[in-house]
Amino acid sequence: ASGIGDALGAIGVAAGCDEVYVTSTTMGDDGAPVAEVVSAWTTEGVEPTLSTGDAVSYADHPDVRDDFGRGDLNEVHHDDGSSLASAIEVAGRWSGSVVLVARNRGRHWTERDRGFVRTIAEIMGAYYERAEIRARLEDSLTSKDQLIGSVSHELRTPLTAVLGLAEELRSSGDAFDATTRDELLGVITAESAEMVDLVEDLLVAARSEDGNLPVFPERIDLSLLTQHVLSNLQVPDGVEISIEDVASVAFGDPVRVRQILRNLFTNAFRYGGPEIWATFGTGDRVAWVEVRDNGPGVPVEDRDAVFEPYGRSSGGATVKASVGLGLTLSRRLARIMGGDLTYVDGTDGAAFRLEVPLPEVTDA
Repeated sequence: ASGIGDALGAIGVAAGCDEVYVTSTTMGDDGAPVAEVVSAWTTEGVEPTLSTGDAVSYADHPDVRDDFGRGDLNEVHHDDGSSLASAIEVAGRWSGSVVLVARNRGRHWTERDRGFVRTIAEIMGAYYERAEIRARLEDSLTSKDQLIGSVSHELRTPLTAVLGLAEELRSSGDAFDATTRDELLGVITAESAEMVDLVEDLLVAARSEDGNLPVFPERIDLSLLTQHVLSNLQVPDGVEISIEDVASVAFGDPVRVRQILRNLFTNAFRYGGPEIWATFGTGDRVAWVEVRDNGPGVPVEDRDAVFEPYGRSSGGATVKASVGLGLTLSRRLARIMGGDLTYVDGTDGAAFRLEVPLPEVTDA
């Protein structure tokens, strides 16, 4: 990329033209595609038509857009000369163009010229595609390294408690009364369950990525499932939970719905406020459960990132960053069942809505 100017100069000399432009296709404010000049070369003594950073809307040049849409070259002749342009495609996506400009009014583009500009466009498309793949791989490696570090941290905390308390019971168990022993065993059980849940999320995430995760939908009640999930969770001290007392019939896999709800409540315990609500309703062919809290909420700039694979929320000053697995997995599970998981804007605190399809009339 640093030598693009020299490359364009070589292209211009080889093609015997006066100007060479490379553009990037972006979207304008009006929704029409725009050609933004990212690199330009002009032969000595010629005033350039365009400069790097200039933009031209394809709405003003529908012939170019139509030619590129058909996979054709665009050839234009006018009083000041002529131009020959080819679209640059990256993974089948129209990403830009290569434009050769001749100031000679009598210049006629030959088949050699047309083949040449196509070749240049293909070379640039291949380069940009490799660059995108390389960037995605680097991002994936970085995010997975972060995931490993975060998961290791989350496993180490409960594992340390389990090992420490188990060792204490083994070495000094006779010194504790029955009540104390039960309390210590309760902590061990709760911490072990947290590790099991995390490992289960990791395994299910891997299977869902491979497309090997089956779901078994049936008629369910979201309200009853929510109460069941909470009965198996250790609610932190000082946290109050309110569950709307209504029936909410849906058609989904009860195991996966419970897994999603567990993740939503666990997130609320860790990052939300001291008050949590679960409400229910129906929409367009879906039943929904909404888990809300009165905490700081998710920053606007992070509301998409928290659903990305291995993504992390930056959190607030008093809220630690998330591992970035639970919400990704939960949305994936919801969509496998034909529903969705979204962040609800316009509310105080954080609010996540799980949607599950309504039963068909025949699903009695």
